[in-house]
Amino acid sequence: MSEGTRVLVGLGVGLGAGLAIAASNDPALLRAADWVTPIGTLWVNAIRMTVIPLVVSLVITGVASASNVGAVGRIGRRTIVVFIAMLTGAVLTGVYVYKRNLWITITVHFLGDFIPNIIVPLFAAKQ
Repeated sequence: MSEGTRVLVGLGVGLGAGLAIAASNDPALLRAADWVTPIGTLWVNAIRMTVIPLVVSLVITGVASASNVGAVGRIGRRTIVVFIAMLTGAVLTGVYVYKRNLWITITVHFLGDFIPNIIVPLFAAKQ
């Protein structure tokens, strides 16, 4: 099995196990998940510390190594267009969720106990 396949299988197994633990509402399993949370936080922070500088350095190296100024301009325009398209999609999704009052359903039914008890009443009060 290739390394990429093993990573995807591991992600799927981890997601499934997390959903099963959350759905079980078993106090022992929830405590175990709370115990593992700092390890996951450290892992995500380590990935951020590694990936963000790599991406920034690759972008800088790519722009600096481009011998054609027109190519840099085309890449810049393409980047701005993709950014605006993604931003527009995020705004439209947010407006749709807000107009349909879907955040209440998402917050209460899917995230349930994971959202602090202070935030849920704030969203539920907007009905």
